[in-house]
Amino acid sequence: SACFGSKMSHVRIVSPRPLVFLMSSYLLLIRPVARESGAQAESASRVQTESTWRLNWSCSVRAYKSRCSPKPEDIQLKKFVFKKALPFAMAAALLSSPVFAEAPAKKVNVKPGSFCPVMEAKACQDAVTPQQIVDRLKQGNQRFASGKPKAHQYLTAVKATASGQYPLATIVSCIDSRAPAEIVFDQGIGDLFNARVAGNIVNEDILGSLEFASKVAGSKVIVVLGHTSCGAIKGACDDAKLGNLTGLLAKIKPAVSSIPDDGKGRTSKNYAFVDKVAEANVHMTVQTIRDKSPVLKEMESKGEVVIVGAMYDVTNGKVSFYDTKKN
Repeated sequence: SACFGSKMSHVRIVSPRPLVFLMSSYLLLIRPVARESGAQAESASRVQTESTWRLNWSCSVRAYKSRCSPKPEDIQLKKFVFKKALPFAMAAALLSSPVFAEAPAKKVNVKPGSFCPVMEAKACQDAVTPQQIVDRLKQGNQRFASGKPKAHQYLTAVKATASGQYPLATIVSCIDSRAPAEIVFDQGIGDLFNARVAGNIVNEDILGSLEFASKVAGSKVIVVLGHTSCGAIKGACDDAKLGNLTGLLAKIKPAVSSIPDDGKGRTSKNYAFVDKVAEANVHMTVQTIRDKSPVLKEMESKGEVVIVGAMYDVTNGKVSFYDTKKN
């Protein structure tokens, strides 16, 4: 109508982009409402008096404020435009401008040798060297053995690692309940791969697991972790026979044979002998990994992986690391 048109003549478009969105909003939102309002106006006009028609048709643009009585449907339409359509168009124009463009993802900058939160585990894994990871494990064990472990936020770590994992090291350890790797080394969820088997020996399945951990998942350290007073070692010393355990203990027998007789017996009752066999078994397992896994041997020769042996003392919680040099 003339009244509505006079009001719209005062709208100023200050930039092309809002104009585009305003026109789009008009075509998609305002025009259909205008048509509906026109239909309603036509129906209402049938019951209006002749004097009302004369007043509306005699209304001019200049006399809008003094004489024009806007129609109810025009009022409704103007409210829709200025309260909904126009703000929508302006907001869309602003959001599409370069000022509101999505900022590029912030690249995590991890200093070489530093360790970072689990949320940045991939950057951390890439930044550190194998020897630095070994040092991290030593420091973690010192905290554990001294009774000052970190306060791990396990639930936070669970959520952070739900979409992927980037462990730093892989631990081949015994199933003994007294030697849980994450606790002994004071590490959290997502920090370590674990391969646990009685006597911390390796077979084709475990070797395949180690190859996945290092070559595919990026783990840079393999620790063969034995422990004192090991039941599997004692069983091998006593030549125990029990179902499938018999075959497993046979893999430890070479370590038993490698330890000289000290005159105090070569059975599980000789605790010093048992612990010497356990140490020899760790060294043999490290060498078996190198001999039977060309993948890991090549990675070690390139400095991509370190394979190291260690012994956990169940009486004091301390881990002793052996020389990381090849045997």
